[in-house]
Amino acid sequence: MQGNIVQILTLANWGNSYLRRGVDLQEAKFFPENPAFNFCKEVGFVDLDYIGDDDIRESDYAADPALWFAKLKEENVRRLLLRYERQSDSDRESVALIGGGGRWLIEAVSDYWSDFWEASWDIGDEADPEQKIWNVAYGRIAKLMPTQEFEAPSLEGLAYTTHAALEEIAEFAVEAKLNNFAECFEKGKEALRSEEPYKVCDCSDIALPEHFSLNARRLMSGIRAAWVFGGAGSWNDIAFEDQEEQMLLTRLSDELFYIFIQGLICAANSGFEDKR
Repeated sequence: MQGNIVQILTLANWGNSYLRRGVDLQEAKFFPENPAFNFCKEVGFVDLDYIGDDDIRESDYAADPALWFAKLKEENVRRLLLRYERQSDSDRESVALIGGGGRWLIEAVSDYWSDFWEASWDIGDEADPEQKIWNVAYGRIAKLMPTQEFEAPSLEGLAYTTHAALEEIAEFAVEAKLNNFAECFEKGKEALRSEEPYKVCDCSDIALPEHFSLNARRLMSGIRAAWVFGGAGSWNDIAFEDQEEQMLLTRLSDELFYIFIQGLICAANSGFEDKR
């Protein structure tokens, strides 16, 4: 799974654990030790004020994720929600590119309004000896917006839908002799059925297991295990000369990609509240 997706999932999930459960981030060694930040030199947060049509004024908000959580709490933010917006019909194909794969946002929900944060990833020193080549800045792109309720299907239903999609694409992979990918899909199915999904694919870095229902953990683990979308050498790199086979590949892949996105969003936004 791409680093930007892992990181925003981690921020939303751990942010809720801090805001709503009072998790001690220092004791948990959240930042910078969490793997979501392994290749990042900086992960900061800035306010973006739009001046006129073209000018943006940027001001520092928090120097790192832990300080961001603390400042959000001071501003009476109650919870963080993940939001996703499609950008084009090629989101699946562009997911490995910087800024590709659709638009991911964090909604910081207060009692009366919401603010929205979006990440910008820029390459810093590519020769960094610790391979910390990324400078990430989350900008507050909108403030004091009306809060809209997040309505989602049951996690149990989503887990069933995800399992069915994986079963169909796994059969396709086996018939096409793409056995390494078929194994990923089978591992995803296993996690979606497991009573202990983190033992199939550990997601404790992304989300503390005690704060999420079994179905939420199944979705996060199953999707992470079966995530095959990326650049060269990934599932996205496969192509067939036969037109019908290529059309089937495209349909199954696009369907699975957006099922995965919905599953991740809904699992994260359920937090520890949804016990279905």
